[in-house]
Order: sequence, then C-alpha cells, then structure tokens
Amino acid sequence: MSSLNDQVKEAIDSFDMPRARELLRDALKQADAETYYLASRVALDDEQKRDFLEKAVALDPFHEKARAALKALSGNTSDKVISSTQYTQSAPSASPRSNYAPSGPSPISSNVEKPKNTPISEYQHADTRRRLVAYAIDTFIFLLITDTITKNLFDRYTSQEVVYVVTAVLYVCFNIAYHIGFSMIWGGQTPGKRIMKLRVIRKDGGTMTLSDGIMRFLVGYTISYIPLGLGFLWGLFDANRETWHDKISKTVVVVA
Repeated sequence: MSSLNDQVKEAIDSFDMPRARELLRDALKQADAETYYLASRVALDDEQKRDFLEKAVALDPFHEKARAALKALSGNTSDKVISSTQYTQSAPSASPRSNYAPSGPSPISSNVEKPKNTPISEYQHADTRRRLVAYAIDTFIFLLITDTITKNLFDRYTSQEVVYVVTAVLYVCFNIAYHIGFSMIWGGQTPGKRIMKLRVIRKDGGTMTLSDGIMRFLVGYTISYIPLGLGFLWGLFDANRETWHDKISKTVVVVA
C-alpha cells in the first residue's frame, strides 16, 4: 500500500490529477487512513472531500493532516468537529463514491476561471514545451513592435551606433514592461499565454502582484537568461516543471 500511496503522492505533487485519481481507484480497494487522505486532495467537490476525510479519521483518529483538513473544511474552530468519538471505529466501505471518477474531461482542465486563492493543487501544471511556445509568440509580438520603432530611428539618425544602443535599451525595457504590464492587466497572462491558455499565479494560489511580476520578469528572467537561457529550459528536467524564474519569484504557470 505504501508503494501505491507514494505513486499517488508523486502524481499529486506533479499536478497530474487524472493519474492520481486512476491510481486511487485501486488504492481505495484496500485503503488505509493515508490513502483516504490522499483521495481527499483530488476530490471533485467538498462533499466528496469531507467523505474521504471522515473515513481517514475513522481509520486513524491521530492522522494529523486528515484532522486538520477536516477541521478547515468544516469551518469550525472547535475540536469537537473532528473528535474521534464522533466517528464509528468500524471500517469504512471499500468502494469509493460513485461519482469519484465521472466520464468526460477532468474539471482541472476546464477553461472556467477559478476563484482567487484557489489551492494550487486544483490547477494543472503547465507543460514546459507549451510554455516555450507561448514565450515564442510573445517574443515575436514585442520584436515586431520594437523593430517598427527602430526603423524610424534609422531614418532620423546617421549614427548607427546610436541606433544600436537605443535598440538594445528599448528591447530590454519593452520586454520587461510587456510581460509585467500584460500580466497585471490580464491576471497573469501575456498575449502568448492567453493564446496557449496558460496563466501565471502565486504558489499559494493567489493572483500575481506587481512585486511578484518584478521579481519574476526583471530578476528571474535575467538570471534565467545569463547561462545561455538554461533557466528557461530547466522545466524540462525539474520534477515540478519549474524554471529558475518560477522558483525565484515563487510563482507557477498553470493551465488557465
């Protein structure tokens, strides 16, 4: 069971909720308290989550994470809500709720915008290749605008050295302003991310703030660029698909 639970944890930590639910179908047939607690983390609604947590506490009244989660879900500060005396010590039913794995697409991949401060576990972590496509789209857009501006400079100045310096400064400034500006206006989305249905959010599930944007796009991007862009490709090798600027700014890119 512990090996199967480890696989479930790995799927949850990787934001692969469909795989986590598939693994839990087998795990719940011989479930222990930890398995029911893991099932609560990928539950489809609060009612189902409460059901799994109650079964976890019934099996193990001292399971701290399950007790804490049930208390938070109940919205009651009294320990009576999660007191083990309220639960029968008989083993819960081996079969999970019938609506545990409904047909159709997973709600995690829904295009419906989630409320602010939705737990990060409810989002699907964006694939690195999809992120690179979004970044390529953004690069094309702001290069097109920058090129239009610099062409006008060539007509006005005879010194190409001046044009090159101004172009470099414009490129850096516009790159930062482009990403921060659109992310603030569109809630963590640039045009490229919007096209690819991606969004940047904080790791606590909150909406990215201006200070988060500065840390991500000014500090984080700069550090990711320095070693020949290795920081941008780091998500291909990272267990959580995080780039360097994700880690530095404590933000994450998810499917919108």
